[in-house]
Amino acid sequence: MVNTDKLPENLFVDLDRKAMPYALRNLLRNAFKYAATRIAVSAELDGDNMLIHVDDDGIGIPPEEREHIFSAFTRLDRSRDRSTGGYGLGLAIARRVLELHGGTAKADASPLGGARFTLSWKARQ
Repeated sequence: MVNTDKLPENLFVDLDRKAMPYALRNLLRNAFKYAATRIAVSAELDGDNMLIHVDDDGIGIPPEEREHIFSAFTRLDRSRDRSTGGYGLGLAIARRVLELHGGTAKADASPLGGARFTLSWKARQ
C-alpha cells in the first residue's frame, strides 16, 4: 500500500507511464533485498514537486556512498555476495528515468532506520 495521505484529492501528475514504473520497481526491488522486516512507500507534494519515498528498515547506506550508488555497475561491498544478486544497474536506471522527467532520484537515511530512496520531479510541466 502507498501512503498518499499528504496528497491533495484529484491530483494529476505528469509522468511517462512506460518509464516511471521501471524507476519505482527498481527502488522496490532494492528495498525487498535489504529490508529487515518493513518497507513503506509514500507520496507527497512539496511545492510543485511530486515526491515518492521508498523506505526500509535494513542496514541503510553510509552518507559517503549515497551519491555513488546511482552509478551503473556500482554495488556496495557488503552487498557483493551471491545472495543479493544483481549487476548494480537498478539505481542507475531509476536516476536516468527521473532525469528524463527533469527530476532526480536520491538516497538518504530512512525514518525506519534503513535507507530512504526518493524520486522527485515537477508535478506539472
